[in-house]
Order: sequence, then C-alpha cells, then structure tokens
Amino acid sequence: MLDLDGVIYRGESPVQGSPEAIERMRKVGKTVRFLTNNATRTREEYSEKLSRMGIPTQPSEVLTSGVATAIHISKTMGKARVYAIGSPSLTTELAREGLELVEWQRAEVVVTSLDQQFSYQKLYDAMRGVRNGCPLVSTNKDPTVPDENGPVPGAGAIASAVEVASGTSSILIGKPSTIILSVAERAWGLKKESTLIVGDRLDIDIAAGNSFGWRPILVLSGSTSEAELNGELPPLHRPSAAYRNLYQFASAEL
Repeated sequence: MLDLDGVIYRGESPVQGSPEAIERMRKVGKTVRFLTNNATRTREEYSEKLSRMGIPTQPSEVLTSGVATAIHISKTMGKARVYAIGSPSLTTELAREGLELVEWQRAEVVVTSLDQQFSYQKLYDAMRGVRNGCPLVSTNKDPTVPDENGPVPGAGAIASAVEVASGTSSILIGKPSTIILSVAERAWGLKKESTLIVGDRLDIDIAAGNSFGWRPILVLSGSTSEAELNGELPPLHRPSAAYRNLYQFASAEL
C-alpha cells in the first residue's frame, strides 16, 4: 500500500528509482495499490499521472481520501447534500457516489479538502453550514504537501480554518484515521497480516499503519527528515523499518 506524494513523486517529478521499485514489486508477485490523502485528482487522473511516470496503473488500483470520503458519507448518511471545499476532481468523486453538491444553505454535510482556490467566502459559507447543523468532514488534515521546491500548504490548513471558525472538530477520513484504511481493506480484500503501508510521514502514514495493524514502512524522500526519525517518537509514530526511498526499500526487502 503505497502513498504517492513524497513516496512516488514530489510534485510532477518522480522520486529517483520509484518506477523501478514498483516494477520490481510487481515482478516478484506483490500486489501494489496506491493510497493517498491527496484528493485533488480523480482516480483516473492519478492513474494517468503514474503511467506518464513509467508506472502503468489502473484507476481501480488507486484510492484517494476523496473517494473514501464519498463512500463514508454515502454509507453513513445516504445520498446526502454536500457543501464541499475542494477541487473539481473531489466533487466528481463525491457525485459518483450519488451525493448532491449544493450551496451551504441546502447542505446536510460540509466537506473540506485541499482547494487552491480557497477564499474567505468559502470559509464563511462552510462556517455557516456547520453552524446551521451540518457535520464537518475532512478528507485529510495533512499540514503540507511535498513539492519539487519544498512543502506547500495542505488540506489541514483549510480544515483548521473551518474548525476554528465554526467551533467544531471535523470527522477525519484520510490517514492517520483508519476510516480510509477500512475502505481500502474492504475494496481490495486485504488481510492485515500481509499488508504493508509505505509512507513519508510519521504522524500520518506510520501512525495509520500502527493503528490499523498494517506493517508501517517509512521512506525519507518526502516530509520526514532523518533527524526527526532519530528523535524521540511516540509508539504510534515508530516505523517497523525506514529507508532512504522506495527503491532502497524494494532492494532490501524483496
């Protein structure tokens, strides 16, 4: 179970050796799936991006926090009306599950995600929706996303703004919440004892794996530095192993 940002690529640039690592995994018979908190693309868009990087991928092999959010809302609230802060790709995935995208006045649930067009008006509308009785759901709360030029603000910054304005804590779907892992387990028929999760964040990917019973592997090609890894870590943030990048992991363990 591979994270994307900081593990496979940074922005539009693949991490060195990641295509070769995934090819090796598949050649030795490993089932490879992609599990990302980033909800700014649809499954098709992620599969196209990975394929362009030399990693042939089908949409059915990708699960985003946006898809998991849509599935969770549909399962718990039915075909609800949603006011969503997020990319057009997020709204596409919500609509696929039969959820209706509406303005805050008609909403039954408010969803926050990474939105590069985030504005004060969207914050105001989300706040009003929540104060009007809507539950608040966040696709993820990643504070930053790794880019070619360093970290950029993530969905967590937007979720926090809405939480503070509305005085309400959101229901978290993406890692480190186990909700997204439960969706993946059901969708792909996974078994905990034979599933590894590879990520670049101790507080998100590693914590999720430890909480859910998947073996957590850290790579240092994204958000976590070697100094942070070697610092004092709470038990949930401790990986079972750490590698420089995905290629080193594949070379050592496969």
